[in-house]
Amino acid sequence: MQDVRAYVGPPGGRGVAEDARILSAFTISATIWLLIATGVGLLLSFKYSYPDLLTSPLLSFGRLRAIHTTGTFYGWASIALVGCAMYVAARSGGTAIRLPRLAWVSLWAYNLAAVIGIVALDLGLSNGSQEYREWIWPATLLFLFAVVTSGWVVVDTVAHRVGHDIYISNWYTVGGFVFTGLALHITHKPRENVRGPLASSSQVPARSGASSPRTSHASQTSRC
Repeated sequence: MQDVRAYVGPPGGRGVAEDARILSAFTISATIWLLIATGVGLLLSFKYSYPDLLTSPLLSFGRLRAIHTTGTFYGWASIALVGCAMYVAARSGGTAIRLPRLAWVSLWAYNLAAVIGIVALDLGLSNGSQEYREWIWPATLLFLFAVVTSGWVVVDTVAHRVGHDIYISNWYTVGGFVFTGLALHITHKPRENVRGPLASSSQVPARSGASSPRTSHASQTSRC
């Protein structure tokens, strides 16, 4: 049986200490965003009972609600889960977090994307009324960069594991990075030129000489 210390590293080891710093930084950042998003949510709850409370456009209900949802999802949950994914990949693989500098870069990218997205929302700049997709494209692009770089760190860490087998949790986290990257790309793709069987009737140009079903039915009735 392999020594348990092979999975955690020697006490006070350089790799373990760096891993702890990375996890702590991700945890602290996520906690700060959790407090901000919770505070905004608390203010929103008061606005339900007191609509005239803080009527400034910067504190309007519509803007604050988008800040609350995106701050919770992208600021708190995403950063916290990514930090845990990196740490779990290292500990379960019996190695240190690979590419630690890239891990720090991804953390800065996550935080900067959240700041840009939330400030833009408070100023009235958004991607439209789309749930969880309100951020403007610079913030979304920076968040996508953070997802790619942090996913690269996790994949490289799993690739340098001590044993042959890969823990199930690591398969799920790697798949999560792939899914999130694809979702960010697909859901923000322009849809103005979409044509197909699912397009609405108002989007499909009518042929010359063709009549609608309602017109055909009316002409048949007049003949009778």
